[in-house]
Amino acid sequence: MDTKQTSFETVNRLHAEAPLPRALRASARWAAFTLVETVIVLLIIGILAATATPSFFRSLRYNQLESAARRVKLDIQQARHTARVKSQSQSITFTGPAGYSLSSGVVGMDSVADTYTVDLAKTPYELDSFTLSLGGDTAISFDGYGTASVGGTIVLAAGDETRTITLDNSTGDVTISNP
Repeated sequence: MDTKQTSFETVNRLHAEAPLPRALRASARWAAFTLVETVIVLLIIGILAATATPSFFRSLRYNQLESAARRVKLDIQQARHTARVKSQSQSITFTGPAGYSLSSGVVGMDSVADTYTVDLAKTPYELDSFTLSLGGDTAISFDGYGTASVGGTIVLAAGDETRTITLDNSTGDVTISNP
């Protein structure tokens, strides 16, 4: 046993006395980042974030406006479809700066028991406003055959972006266009 202990002591002593290879000494000296390096990296990340933020928010507004336009289009089509299926009049009434409600016969997407109302000024759409050009009316009614009482346009606005929803009362077609 003494010989084993002696050989371990000898090996440990030789390791302690032997200098580290040059590569190991260099890596041991650079084991961490300096404060200057960290600050430079943070500045670069900050500059990249500052340049990406405006385009991110433009993209967000664009998608909110597109989603709102599709929702209005689909809700108009839903009211028309319900009128045809039930063979009775259904309507969509525009209220407030960016809201509308559908008649009680139309089943809502959010809840079947409640009146189907949509506020496009709230999340997730967050529209600024919409402008109606429905011949002075604030409602679109569909008879039992799905014929619209009025045709016209609805312009949705979010920031400097707009989308125009057009209802053709003779055919019942609803389209979305960019200005």
